[in-house]
Amino acid sequence: MMNVVVAVAGVGVAILAGAYIVWGSDQLFRRKARCPGLINLGNTCFLNAVLQALASLKAVKLWIFGSVDKYDGPMTKALNQVLTVLCADDTTSVYSPDNVLRALARHRWKLTFEQQDAHELYHVLLSTLEDEMAPSSSTLLNVEMLNNPRDGAVWTRTGRIHVPYKRSVGPLRGTIRGLLQCCVCKENLPTRCEHFHSLSLTLPVNEKKCSLERCLQQFVQSEIVDNVDCLACSKIAGTPVKRTFLKQLQLWAIPNCLCIHINRTVWQSTDGLNKNTVHMSFPLKLDMGRYTGGHDATRSVRLYSLQSVIEHMGGPSSGHYATYRKVVERRTSQWVHLSDTAVYNVDVKDVLDATAYMLFYEKVV
Repeated sequence: MMNVVVAVAGVGVAILAGAYIVWGSDQLFRRKARCPGLINLGNTCFLNAVLQALASLKAVKLWIFGSVDKYDGPMTKALNQVLTVLCADDTTSVYSPDNVLRALARHRWKLTFEQQDAHELYHVLLSTLEDEMAPSSSTLLNVEMLNNPRDGAVWTRTGRIHVPYKRSVGPLRGTIRGLLQCCVCKENLPTRCEHFHSLSLTLPVNEKKCSLERCLQQFVQSEIVDNVDCLACSKIAGTPVKRTFLKQLQLWAIPNCLCIHINRTVWQSTDGLNKNTVHMSFPLKLDMGRYTGGHDATRSVRLYSLQSVIEHMGGPSSGHYATYRKVVERRTSQWVHLSDTAVYNVDVKDVLDATAYMLFYEKVV
């Protein structure tokens, strides 16, 4: 498991926070938007960007707020405190997320002042949350779990087998399965559902622009795999037989809140590690129905609304993270740009022009 992230404690945090307020952004007290900013504690813009993005998701806030009384974990409490502040109707306050850093340290994540990857941190936060919400014990005879066919299901050629799943099901967790089918006998190899918290999409190479819909279609598109042992064909032939198989990833269950990661890091033989800066267009409303299968295949339309966008400025190993976040005020929505403590209103065109690194959508009820 990856070591991530952030540094800090006690007096060091206070000194850094104070220094940032004195020498930080001149927009600190000139913000128009009704949304709190987050103090940069020393290259922690990646943390601030993820926290602001999570604060835009209603289902995530309800999940955290409803869990704080059930689970006595430091990360659950820290995120509850941060999201409460970030969702407050306040035009002047800024907040230090040092409680999140302390919660990570208590879970033995190594903390440094070096900038880290926002996507990796996002997974660290969710895995830490789920660890805290894991039940102390479970058995194969857990009736509640067996009554829920979407939890802990292992898929085989003969059907579905339920196994206990140890973690709490949050609104960002979906299910994906890989299908392998013999092109000759049409027999499927045993498959297993895997849970995900984000979909990582690959951008096309040597193109000036692309679309999110195209990248999603490529993600679920079938591909040919050669020289795979086919048990069914081998049984008929009486000898081991290798066949060509059709491989496909299938979105079996899409979460209420969908995180999409745009993989922009590329390796080039001439330049080494580089960043793909191609602009990927993305919609304010996304229909995921065309990409689903399994449990969600019966729904022709699965409409999701864009809630936040994380953008990375800089090269493949350094730079700065900022977030575009939709804020609802008095039943009207306003897009806000958040770069640590610098917070200001933006037009929706600015959002759609962003070079997205992570997109957060929420299901339209």
